[in-house]
Amino acid sequence: MNIRLKLVVGIGLLLSYQACLAELIFYPLLHKTPAELTQPISELLQPGETVIAGPNKLILRLEPQHVEEIKSLIDRLDQPSHRLLIYVSHQRQLNQQTEGYDGQAILETGTNNTSLQGRIKVYSTRDTENNKHKQTIQVLDGHTAYIAIGVNQPHTTIDIAQYDSHTHLSSSTAYRESSTGFYVSPRLSKDSVILNISPWSEHVISSDGSSTFNQASSIIRTRLNTWTELTTVNQRQQQGSTKILGQTNKTSQDSNSIWIKVVDLDADLNN
Repeated sequence: MNIRLKLVVGIGLLLSYQACLAELIFYPLLHKTPAELTQPISELLQPGETVIAGPNKLILRLEPQHVEEIKSLIDRLDQPSHRLLIYVSHQRQLNQQTEGYDGQAILETGTNNTSLQGRIKVYSTRDTENNKHKQTIQVLDGHTAYIAIGVNQPHTTIDIAQYDSHTHLSSSTAYRESSTGFYVSPRLSKDSVILNISPWSEHVISSDGSSTFNQASSIIRTRLNTWTELTTVNQRQQQGSTKILGQTNKTSQDSNSIWIKVVDLDADLNN
């Protein structure tokens, strides 16, 4: 056997011997899912070591001198996630104001004089409407919640089928959703919370099912137990009309805003 062949055989035997030393471990988890811990654990493994997600446990192949270190790390990461309660407030304020006057004039002709009789009415009205919708949803720290508010609009289709001298009518109703909402993923950071928010809105604009769609994404940091304004949309409309001896002005302002607050239900979990 030449030297090169001996070297190859020796390396193969050494690798086989090292592989035999590696331990196969099935490590059960108490709180986290295996998929949540696979990535952070794999980043700390040595060459040749592996970790895969099993049913309610991690399956590891580790060097003997590395086993206790990895087990200790898994125990530190396998902690119960905090339960977070998310409060959402949709607030709408609508102000409408109407101002103007209308008048009438009557011209009368007598035998001795001419007189003008008239009537003028001046008016001013103002309506204020406040609507508040509050929602709550519970989610685990680091997971995603979905919150929406809207309406389903029915759309009925009638089908007419002709069979010889008979006519058959059938109808079906489908519902189209017009709604506004967002996905939110909260993550605790000491006494504050980081919110990954993806708001969206969809509204039907025609009978054929066409709709408008808007979506965005942002990340914000806010304190726990504190109301934070996410967005405000202001719309203002003004209309006016003028007639003979009459004038009307109408003004409306519509303000919509979304507020959010996060409460940690397990704030004293580790105290």
